[in-house]
Amino acid sequence: ETLGNDLDEGDNEYVGLCKYALRFSKALLACARELETDRSSSLTRAKNILEIAFFASQERFETEYTAKLWLDAQRADCVANMVRRLVDHPDSWPLRDRFQVDFLLSIAPRGLQLAFISLSNTHF
Repeated sequence: ETLGNDLDEGDNEYVGLCKYALRFSKALLACARELETDRSSSLTRAKNILEIAFFASQERFETEYTAKLWLDAQRADCVANMVRRLVDHPDSWPLRDRFQVDFLLSIAPRGLQLAFISLSNTHF
């Protein structure tokens, strides 16, 4: 019951450890499996999985084209928000927004789709 209440509180900016762990447990398992492989790209793919879990957990990227469309739209929104924020509040730029910009600029549609597939194929 306490765990259920912890998971349901949505407006609280402070997140309990249990709530945070449950939210990202599937992504962490997918990262662990990716890192177990002996490929030079496994670290990048694990990073992509974590970023998708953090910034695009509700999205579905069935094809590389849908990933590209989503990325283009998100990049446009991000630039518009960034310009608006820099005009209104030039001294404040939250850390989460900085990481989101880095994610949107660094990931390619193919990487987004592959990370989505890894997350989709991960089961406990």
